[in-house]
Amino acid sequence: MTRSNVTTSIQWFIFILATNIVPPLSIAALFELSPDETMTFISRSLFIFALFSIIQTLLGHRLPILEGPAGIWW
Repeated sequence: MTRSNVTTSIQWFIFILATNIVPPLSIAALFELSPDETMTFISRSLFIFALFSIIQTLLGHRLPILEGPAGIWW
């Protein structure tokens, strides 16, 4: 793996992580959820994202292009 590929992979990982943490935080603030409810909401969002990423990788086109809920929610 070249240095460019590693850099691109890290950048893509950070992008995916950010697009799956920021929307649940914004929604939790909008609905004035408690800290416990917010943590549960974020945990569920990350779990669902991970599950669908695995399904996409195994059964789909085998490319990491899933962007999580951000595109739908925003």
